[in-house]
Amino acid sequence: MLMAQAQALDTLFLTLCKRSLANAREGHYLEAADRYMRLALKAQSQSVRTLEILGQLVNPRPMAFVQQANIAYGPQQVNNHLAREKMNSADQTISGASNGIFTDARTPCVEGATDSSMGTLEEIEWSKDPTRQKKG
Repeated sequence: MLMAQAQALDTLFLTLCKRSLANAREGHYLEAADRYMRLALKAQSQSVRTLEILGQLVNPRPMAFVQQANIAYGPQQVNNHLAREKMNSADQTISGASNGIFTDARTPCVEGATDSSMGTLEEIEWSKDPTRQKKG
């Protein structure tokens, strides 16, 4: 189906190019020739894109999942198991135990100085408050 689409677009490109050339030869229809050529180039672009997709479907790109690249100018030794052991020991030092149960690592609550004016308010009888007495 993609091959048929690419061929149809290529045929459309050729037909539009011929019409553009015919309009340009007469000299009076340059605007029409320009429009036909623009459409022809769009059809060619779509044809090329369709063929690229078809090529990718037929020959997919090879995928490589590289975990580690060992590039050295001389002898090189890679010890991956040591890195895993270091990660495990780092987890143990954070948790404080090797069983994976984490201790409470939050900072202890620091109590500041208490402000007596902001402390618990005692019940106030508003009728006896001198600042609330009506004047007059």
